[in-house]
Amino acid sequence: MGCPADGTPIFTSIFAEDSAAHSNYNSLQALLEKRFSHGLQFQASYTYSKSLDNASSFEEILNPLNFNSTYGPSLFDSRHRFVFNYVWELPIPKMQGFAGKALNGWQVSGIYTFQSGFPILINNCNDQELQGSTLGFECPGKPDLTGTFKTHNPGSTATFSIHPFSRTALWEKIGNTPRTLCCNPPINNWDMGLFKDTPISEKLRVEFRTEIYNVFNHAQFYGVDGGSSNTTFGQPQKVRDPRLLQFALKLIF
Repeated sequence: MGCPADGTPIFTSIFAEDSAAHSNYNSLQALLEKRFSHGLQFQASYTYSKSLDNASSFEEILNPLNFNSTYGPSLFDSRHRFVFNYVWELPIPKMQGFAGKALNGWQVSGIYTFQSGFPILINNCNDQELQGSTLGFECPGKPDLTGTFKTHNPGSTATFSIHPFSRTALWEKIGNTPRTLCCNPPINNWDMGLFKDTPISEKLRVEFRTEIYNVFNHAQFYGVDGGSSNTTFGQPQKVRDPRLLQFALKLIF
């Protein structure tokens, strides 16, 4: 206080970047594969994993009073991930002439993905703890968790209830809410393709392709706002693409 005498501030904040974070990852991975035979191939993979850290990127801010207080699920932690892909040559009897040109060479393929949602980063930008910095990428503050955290159907107006959270008092320590809470809505997506290869001559053939993304048109929300000082706190901010179709015709010579 009162230093320097003319009242001109020497600095307004102290900012440091250090390699002080640490992480821990464990997983179980399984794979089932059928190589192409009798017109069919497929592969199924499953990963059960857990990733923990106290910062998931250089943009995250640690509690300067206790680095380990932010230790918890990583922002990219996905407990379950299942992917199934396949190619199936349709069992249509081979024909000659015009019928063969129309019916031979059809294939169906696809990729199904189910993945647990990523954790939600919880913070508060009111700077009740007076630890904020304009140089930081995020706010270091946390609200207090005063009740049971429950998630809701993201098809409604919110993914989780904001009622268990409360603002900390001015100058009080950082709130007791964990750095990350589980979870954003999951990925549940099926992409499919329909292909036909038609030979025209010995050196010329035509390939027709139809690709359908998000076949069942699931509304897949993500990017839930974890800023407890925001009016959109607890609400998803983004949605993945709806059903998309594309067609292509390729001449190969």
